[in-house]
Amino acid sequence: AGAAVVAVAGGTLVAGILSDRLTMVKAIEFGGVRLAQVAPFALLAVMLAVEGWAREATWTPYWARVRGALGRLGEQPVLVWQVAVTVLLLAGVVFWLARAGHELGLGVSGIESWLRRMLEDVFWARPRLKEVFIGHPALVLGIALAYGPRKGLAKLFVLAGSIGPISIINTFAHLHSPLVITLMRTAHGVWLGALVGAVAVLVLYLADGGRWLWPRSPEGAAGA
Repeated sequence: AGAAVVAVAGGTLVAGILSDRLTMVKAIEFGGVRLAQVAPFALLAVMLAVEGWAREATWTPYWARVRGALGRLGEQPVLVWQVAVTVLLLAGVVFWLARAGHELGLGVSGIESWLRRMLEDVFWARPRLKEVFIGHPALVLGIALAYGPRKGLAKLFVLAGSIGPISIINTFAHLHSPLVITLMRTAHGVWLGALVGAVAVLVLYLADGGRWLWPRSPEGAAGA
């Protein structure tokens, strides 16, 4: 919810900056669509790799912490599941960027067309599929995993989850849509995506007895 509020604030600012006469009549189009999506994604990836942003009072201890984090990251063994998840994540990012922009990109599949029509029939303002089924659920799942022992996997899901807030900002850049429609699309995307993510957390928790999320201590198991 906090990420959505910040994204809506940023998106509103973007819409205000772009709402001039030449842009509204499409004499000038916003040319940084892909950059506006990949730059926050890349920045978050760096922040997750170096364990956060600057918390120190000066830059010297911060850069020392960054070098230490990168050194530890480089010494870690690469596991098969990490390679598989990374490849899937990168493939998703490539597909995501290929679908971005004002020009015609990849075509819409039959399943996606059916989902769009269904959501349009159910909701007055259709939420974006990337928010409902990718961004917001991944963010919820990443936050849940962060409370358990799978910290590395949690970072990957949080990184994938950044697609949701980034997509919210991108929605506000569609100036041909009234602001009330954009706000309703965003709201539907947030609560539906959170619901999908909550179901994913529940399924994962029940599937392995909680070992991937919040493993019970022997004392807690005995008490239960």
